[in-house]
Amino acid sequence: MLNKPLSILLIISLIIALVVAWKYKTNDDLMRNNKLPLLVKLHHSVQANRFTTEKAPYSPRKVVTNKPDSESTELLTCDDGLHHAQEFIDLSAKNQTLQQSLLNSNEIEHQFLANMLNRDTTLQAKIDSLSNLLKESPNNEIISYNLLALCAEGQQLCAQELLDRIMSVQKDNGAAWALISSISAQKDHGQHAIQALINASKAPFFDNYLELNTKFIDNAYRDMGADDDLLLYVALMTHGISSSPPVIPIINLCQPPLLSDSKVLDACFHAGNIFRQGTPMTKIGGAAIQMYVYIELGDDSALQEVKKELKELEKHAIRHGKAMDILARHKNSVADWLEFRLAGDDSGSEIYAITKSKKIEREFNSNACNFNW
Repeated sequence: MLNKPLSILLIISLIIALVVAWKYKTNDDLMRNNKLPLLVKLHHSVQANRFTTEKAPYSPRKVVTNKPDSESTELLTCDDGLHHAQEFIDLSAKNQTLQQSLLNSNEIEHQFLANMLNRDTTLQAKIDSLSNLLKESPNNEIISYNLLALCAEGQQLCAQELLDRIMSVQKDNGAAWALISSISAQKDHGQHAIQALINASKAPFFDNYLELNTKFIDNAYRDMGADDDLLLYVALMTHGISSSPPVIPIINLCQPPLLSDSKVLDACFHAGNIFRQGTPMTKIGGAAIQMYVYIELGDDSALQEVKKELKELEKHAIRHGKAMDILARHKNSVADWLEFRLAGDDSGSEIYAITKSKKIEREFNSNACNFNW
């Protein structure tokens, strides 16, 4: 179960690194001294986590720095097989039953989650379903944002009228403007993409509703009779709610010659800061964006610092993926990890995953990858 959806984030992270490296290669003047190290192959089970940063101030020259886990201890690499375990198959069957109950409910929040959690439907079907729900509840922030996140997945399935309707609800949310920037960039509407990015940098808050989405799932599953924390874990690890931030299109946007415009430069720097406060994957994208800013500014010292940080972030992302794969095999640890998620503490859940997996490995040794449910 973890393999397919979580590998999507792995692919995204690799694409980010490949896009940045390719862009450097096509510009010999920049590439000669500033080549990015490619991400090594990440493990398949990077946590399906999303970032939330509320009320991020507009401070284009104040750098957000990360303190990656510099611990050199290597974690076990569990063989791919979690989703084949009979215990997990049984749990997934319960999960599908609960999702069907949600779909049959008359409550709009239940129908919303049932559509978002459904892995057997098309992107277009999800967009159509949420569009109808938004008509029923036109000022619903969580539906409007998640609908926009679906629109930003790159297939250009949303009409401008729908996007305008969504942004009438999300006009003060920087995360929504970042998604609009991504959609515009995908359509080759460069000026619209730039303006949306500037709007994102000046927005009063930046929220992708991760905490609210998580609580919605928890409450809805409890309403349907779920009594096992792992059912919530299954939902969190498979759901498509709040897509990852649109890092790649913004990386493509935030580079010469557009960066010669000071407004674009500031907006890109701010976008990099926002992404660098996110998950292991978004931190890599944010640092990559700021590399272009430092190149444009001619700040070699800051550039070298970001390159150094990128290497540490790559190592951390790999370690975090391995940690989540170990953690998923131990029921009590999953339940504790969920407490961080329900509290909206992404950083805490990330730290817990790594530290707890190390303790599990010390306790179980080579059996740390065995199922302990």
